[in-house]
Amino acid sequence: AETVTPPVAQQVIRVRVQEAEILVEQEPLVVNAVTVDSDTAAADDENNIISNPQARGHWKDSICNCCAHGCCHPSFVCSCFCPLIAVAQVMRRLNLLITGKRGSNCQSKVTFFMIMALSLTIHYLTRYVLDDLPDGGGSHQNRDSDSNSILVQYPWIVSAISFSFYFLLFYLIVTTRSYIRRKYSIPERNCVGCEDCCVALCFPWCSISQMMRHTTDYHLYRAAWCSDTGLPGGVPSIV
Repeated sequence: AETVTPPVAQQVIRVRVQEAEILVEQEPLVVNAVTVDSDTAAADDENNIISNPQARGHWKDSICNCCAHGCCHPSFVCSCFCPLIAVAQVMRRLNLLITGKRGSNCQSKVTFFMIMALSLTIHYLTRYVLDDLPDGGGSHQNRDSDSNSILVQYPWIVSAISFSFYFLLFYLIVTTRSYIRRKYSIPERNCVGCEDCCVALCFPWCSISQMMRHTTDYHLYRAAWCSDTGLPGGVPSIV
């Protein structure tokens, strides 16, 4: 004899089948909405980085808002007086290498100290050529004449040092800024196609300060003067 399913049981089965079909249809949409790169997530967990969805699609503030946290804030002072070290701190937060690609925590730390060494070397050479030339025990007037004589005979020395400094600064700003724009999907609003180059050429210090403010939250965490990230130890970079 055939077993006949009661009408109520049939209705329950249909409802459950319909619910299952709805869930199956909606599942890909939910997964796609929250898809995250596993490599990026693993790297962020390893380096104690917190994602900041509020900063996506636009900069946190204007490029001219350099004194948002005060004129004596490290993000402004370091950008003006130690720009190479300041941009290296931003690269350290993002684990960027000098090539503009993302590396490991150890690789980015080596990159930071390499840029800092280059910055100190350029500063030392500039001071040596302009101020620290030996005067041979002569007077200050003789020292000035010796300095001018060497600068006249070898003007390419000062030009080469200055060019090396500004070229390295320009390259690092363009590389880091373009990476931040790609990471946060920030479109170019002015000078489309060459905005990063124009900003790095015309407003290098303001651009560095903006990147420093964008890659952390100074309202929650204080800045640090002597740090490879510009933040105290143990503070996560909110990027």
